[in-house]
Amino acid sequence: MSEAKSRMVGPDLIKIAATFYVIFIHHKVQYTTEFYMKYAGMICGFLIGAAILSVVLYGYGKKQEWNPSALRIAVAAPLLFVVAHFFLCKYAVSFFLIISGFMLTGSLEKGASPIKEWYRPNNLIPRILRFYVTLIPIVIVGVLVHIFLQEKPYDLAKIGERLFLGGFKPGSYYIVIMAQFIPVFPVLYLIVKRWRAKGLIFILCLTLLWDIVATGILHIPDKAYKFCILRLLPQFAFGIYARLTNLQRRPLIHWGMFLVGLVYLVVFVILRAVPLPIFYQWRCSSLVIAIFLYPIIVFLLSQFQKISYTDSTFSKQVITLSNATYHIFLFQMLYYNIIGYDWNAKVNNIILTMPVNLLICFMGGVLFYLWFSPVENKLMKGLKTCLTPKNKR
Repeated sequence: MSEAKSRMVGPDLIKIAATFYVIFIHHKVQYTTEFYMKYAGMICGFLIGAAILSVVLYGYGKKQEWNPSALRIAVAAPLLFVVAHFFLCKYAVSFFLIISGFMLTGSLEKGASPIKEWYRPNNLIPRILRFYVTLIPIVIVGVLVHIFLQEKPYDLAKIGERLFLGGFKPGSYYIVIMAQFIPVFPVLYLIVKRWRAKGLIFILCLTLLWDIVATGILHIPDKAYKFCILRLLPQFAFGIYARLTNLQRRPLIHWGMFLVGLVYLVVFVILRAVPLPIFYQWRCSSLVIAIFLYPIIVFLLSQFQKISYTDSTFSKQVITLSNATYHIFLFQMLYYNIIGYDWNAKVNNIILTMPVNLLICFMGGVLFYLWFSPVENKLMKGLKTCLTPKNKR
């Protein structure tokens, strides 16, 4: 369990929960009925909460000193996630991005000269290409199915476009965003580290200014807008800030952020009571949503930060599941694209299709991770060796 010694439980639990929500919201494409909103959300929320409850209670409770607040959260997890569905189910990507900023900050600070090391070709290029290397088998399988089973034409240019743009819907833009984030991350890190809250506010203002110009004045195409990292800089910056401040909690400020975000969420996202000239239809991943989610994530992480992994088989399985979340994301993209959507529409029974979709996507994604991660690691190791100067090998 050497890998787990420096890992916090909280980020892994949030990654797993967000993965549940990704599968859930992509399933939702086929359903917009009141029945779906009432019952499917409750089922999915209970499953997520029950999973986290079992992880915390049985995986860690026996050997760790309990933080009373963490215990209360663990026991209440099923109910909390049923409630959270109605407010947070569309924001799984923002959860991922905040956690990504949080975890990468820890990775960056482990180096002796972190910024210099980060931008070395043998570090930067493999970090970017890793997203696409893992995507390659997904694209290959998807294209073969489209050509030979669905009889859809695919030429080399279209295959290249699918690979460059992150594969197939749903959620392909996430891969392109992460590939852009890797070289931008140290810049955000330096801004936030140097100026802390002022640096964070500067990034928020920069994103708001860009959004006003891009969507309110220039009216750039929505397809181009969704692939641009500038719209999601606040999510990453909040994750960096949380790590640099060691999850510092400021109740008055955090309550203010939560309430501002909640008003925005109700008025502009849920009710859509007032037209919004910016953010396009991506208002559910805007900078205001990042403001709304930040105090929630800080609260959750701060409650779980004293709980560490044990040497149990159960803990090792949780780490595997957390490590596999990107592979699960890619597998669900393939599954929904070639089978899931058609099957959902044919069966048209959310009580049946939702558990089956969750089971297939998680099992398929974990198997994909177990099969492909050794290949991926060898490829990345070889690439790093090739990019390392001979005198430093």
